[in-house]
Order: sequence, then C-alpha cells, then structure tokens
Amino acid sequence: GKAGSDLLIRLGDDVNTEIMAWMVDSMAQSLAYWNSSDTPTASRYIGITLTDREGAETTRYMEIQVVAENDAPVNTVPDTTQTVNEDTPLTFSGANGISISDGDASGNDVQVTITAANGVLSLSQTTGLSFSFTDSNGTGEGDGADDTAMTFRGSVAAINAALDGLTYQG
Repeated sequence: GKAGSDLLIRLGDDVNTEIMAWMVDSMAQSLAYWNSSDTPTASRYIGITLTDREGAETTRYMEIQVVAENDAPVNTVPDTTQTVNEDTPLTFSGANGISISDGDASGNDVQVTITAANGVLSLSQTTGLSFSFTDSNGTGEGDGADDTAMTFRGSVAAINAALDGLTYQG
C-alpha cells in the first residue's frame, strides 16, 4: 500500500502450509518504510493481518521508531570569481550574494565562521547575532565590522540578513 492505504497480498488456496508460512515470513521481512519528510514524527505503526482459508484473522502491530537524519547545512556563494580593485570594497548582495540554509535548524541558532585571508569583512548588520560565546561547538570571534575572521551565531534568517550586503575590503 501507499500513503496509508492497505496492501493486500493474496496467496492461492493450493499452497501448502509450510510454503505459505515461509512466503509470509519472507514478505514480512521484506517490508520497507520510507519517509521523505525532513521532520518526521517519532514513530509509525504497521499492522499485519493474516486471514486463513476459513476467514479467521489475526492482526499484529509493530512500532517503527523514525530518527530524523542530520542534513548538512548549505552555503550559497557566487559561482564566479569575484574581482575588485585594491582598497575598494566589494559588496556581496543580489546576484553575487552569500546565504546559508539548514533544513534541520527548525528556528534554532546556527553557527557561522567566515574569514578573509587578505583583507577584512564587515556584515551589513548584526541584529540577532551573538559573537560572545564559548562552548564545545566553538568560540565567538570578531564583532561583525572590519574583521579578518568572525564566528557568530543566530537564526538562519538573522544570519542571511547580515550576509546580504557583506563587504570585503582588501
């Protein structure tokens, strides 16, 4: 079955009991569950009903624990090399914008580290960002203005707002 519908498998009346038991066992072991949601509910139940030749039924249920997969975050950066004259700011916005996404964030803060090997970076704004933290995931760095490196946390929306208009000065 699909999308909550029943799957009916009918075996012929001429199948002997041992073969039928083997076939039912093989089919039960071959059952598969697939979920395309990034935020699945914690458990699912599958019911298996067997009906014999006389119409007697027995139903057994099993619970399947569904564990969400940790999908990697995505960084979107310009596809082409960016060129700028020395001592001239390069602004990342629109077609050459930088952004992030994380399907698993679910409104929680994420952490970003950006560096400039030969120059400084400035975020367009820092509303909703934190640069002051130290824990097992890292230590905040910089303040968002004229930094060679910065590590900060915030919601995906707050980080994308700060990255829209990020400038590099070399």
